[in-house]
Amino acid sequence: MTGSRPEHGHDVRAWLRIARLDYITVYQLDRSTLSEIVCFHCQQCVEKHLKALLSAHEVVPPRTHDLVVLGQLAADWVPDLDALQHELEMLTQFAVDMRYPDAWADDLLATQAIDAMERVRQVLRAALGLEEPADEPDGDEQADDMIGGDGAAETR
Repeated sequence: MTGSRPEHGHDVRAWLRIARLDYITVYQLDRSTLSEIVCFHCQQCVEKHLKALLSAHEVVPPRTHDLVVLGQLAADWVPDLDALQHELEMLTQFAVDMRYPDAWADDLLATQAIDAMERVRQVLRAALGLEEPADEPDGDEQADDMIGGDGAAETR
């Protein structure tokens, strides 16, 4: 059923597919005119990577957009997240605030959001054992199927 949430959460590949769509969207939008939407999709990309990581470790991700909360849940598997608290806090504000009429962002804020997304995304993808395609981002949805490392991101 569309919009329903399975009892045991989504599988890892499902979260990564959505994260990939947000990631591609970030780079296809003009950040000078669509800054708010770029910021929103940066937050969404990181949120979905965090939820993929939790799912990979059999933790049902909570229904929250708070990246700090999700990061705390993932900290046992990704100690490097402690150093990225500023990025998680900054991106969290874009989950809801940027979807309201009084939201405002500019090219500089969108660039900062992209930089924060890239830093966190890199750490999370490494923790999931995912390889980074050489021509990133290219819109190739198969890229997230390259699960390597210790198999932590095997789908169920």
